[in-house]
Amino acid sequence: MNEAALNNVNWEDKAEVEETFSYLAKLQITTLYFPDKQIFLHRRDAIDALLGVERLNDRLKHCCLTNIHIVCLAIKAEQLKKLLSCFKDTAIKSLDLSASTLAPGALKELNHYLKNTNLKKLTLSKLHLGPEEAKDLALALQGTSIVDLNLESNGLLAQGLENLFPYLQNTQVTKINLAENGIDPKGAKILSQHVKNTSIQHLNLKRNNLGNEGVAHIASNLKGSKLEQLLLGKNNIDAKGAKALGCHLKGSLVSELDLSDNALGSEGVSILSGYLKDTFVNKLILARNKIGFKGAKDLAIALQNLKITELSLQNNEMGNHWGDLFSLFQGTSITKVDLGVNGIGSKGTKNFAPHLKNTHIKKLDLAANKLSSKGIIYLAWHLKDTEITHLSLNFNDIGAFGLAQLAYHLRGTKVSDISLIGNKIDPGKFQNFACHLKYTNIKSINFMFNHLDNMGLACLGKNLRDTQITHLNLHACKFDLDGVKNFMQYLKGTSVVSINPNFISRQPKHIELTPYIKGTHLDSIGAEATDWIAINKAIFRNFFHYWGRIFAEINYWYQDKSAQDKPLARLPVEIIEHIFCDLAPVKNNCKNFFLQGYEAYRNKILERESEKELPAKKAKLK
Repeated sequence: MNEAALNNVNWEDKAEVEETFSYLAKLQITTLYFPDKQIFLHRRDAIDALLGVERLNDRLKHCCLTNIHIVCLAIKAEQLKKLLSCFKDTAIKSLDLSASTLAPGALKELNHYLKNTNLKKLTLSKLHLGPEEAKDLALALQGTSIVDLNLESNGLLAQGLENLFPYLQNTQVTKINLAENGIDPKGAKILSQHVKNTSIQHLNLKRNNLGNEGVAHIASNLKGSKLEQLLLGKNNIDAKGAKALGCHLKGSLVSELDLSDNALGSEGVSILSGYLKDTFVNKLILARNKIGFKGAKDLAIALQNLKITELSLQNNEMGNHWGDLFSLFQGTSITKVDLGVNGIGSKGTKNFAPHLKNTHIKKLDLAANKLSSKGIIYLAWHLKDTEITHLSLNFNDIGAFGLAQLAYHLRGTKVSDISLIGNKIDPGKFQNFACHLKYTNIKSINFMFNHLDNMGLACLGKNLRDTQITHLNLHACKFDLDGVKNFMQYLKGTSVVSINPNFISRQPKHIELTPYIKGTHLDSIGAEATDWIAINKAIFRNFFHYWGRIFAEINYWYQDKSAQDKPLARLPVEIIEHIFCDLAPVKNNCKNFFLQGYEAYRNKILERESEKELPAKKAKLK
């Protein structure tokens, strides 16, 4: 468990604060979500309550926190300064203030406070900063350790870029998100003139108004820049813009190019494909560009001579003529391909599935392609001889028969991660799928938005014991509190360590899951924030209980061979003290959980050994 949301902590209650920070440390929480304004509508002093915690800086120093999200709150200039001063000498690397309201001038005079932190990432999206605050922010960043800056949706416009970029050359910023900031061709020209003087390697310009002219400005200065990732999605770019960009890619360092949600068409993709040779581009995203089958075919032919390993052609109206296209993927470097929402259908699946074995594809996304049970069966027949490890079949109306056939044919394949979101799985026939899981290599399954209900959930639970599954996503699967409790009983003896966020978020508050977690290997579970401490106590117990068992096994195998006829010894006190010498604040709890695990496993070993000796004793009696 490495995330926590603190929605209902009473910061004025010293005992509750003490317990909260104690378990933040014990459970090694790295990411903390501070509540939003909907939860604290009656507490407009929420940020003051947090800052009022006694010895907050010392408490943060003794935590493992690296990421803090404080969203949707009104923050004054003095509060922001005080908050940053509490980060001094802590492990906190990331601060997210998204959708909060900063008081006018809150970014001024922040340089001193930012310099004294170890922050690497600063997220200030949706703050409506505007052009004027851009300069204050740029000055605040001078000499700091921040490398990742998120300024999405702030209405910076061209003027904001003119105020911001000249000062970025004196910072360590290598990644900047400027999506949805109303940047037009004029802004693009300003940015392109300054970007080569900065250390920026990752540039996000999605959802702006660049157009062909703006893209031409950006492209003209690519060669002298350090840019490796260029995201230009949804910027009204057509075939003309593709040509302007393509002719400048050679000689640049760009390895990831995102042109999704534009108007390239088949012509634009054909033009771009011709320029990609002799570039460093290995990840290409062309989703939602209406490239059609002709554009996809031209690209597939070009791929023979390209270094591209990741390709997204999602939602491009390609139809079901896929046999020829996949035959062209043979001999390419493609390992990950997204073909979602392309109307492939069962006919298209029948055409391309036989060609999968001749590709290097490891991750295949076929979401929302109307495959139906017939298409799934065609695909399942040909999975065994492929290199596919990750398979996404979301929203394909697979049906009970298709699901059962898929599970059966996953035997002997390399598939370890499968996503089945929104497939209207019939809980009454779910057994036909679940019973095959133990014969597969699947470690992670996503069942989101399926109507498993209590019956399907119980069926899944009964079949988990002999599987390799470690991660489950069961969000919005129509089960109730009784279904959750029943399912948790089946987790004992399984390999499951993580259940999705929101697993029980729709259940009544204050649900007591501690008795159900005991005996499982869970280290991550979605739950209402009101219960995170109670639930995590059980998870914390699991961690040390598990290591006690491991230590017992190790001790057994390394004990003196001449003493094999003697029972496994209990651990000497000095060894226990040595193990927990660095855990002074929680030593007693750790020690107890560890010893419980050790003793429980010790007894199992003794039982095992006595069973081994029993046949020999019987033989002697005879």
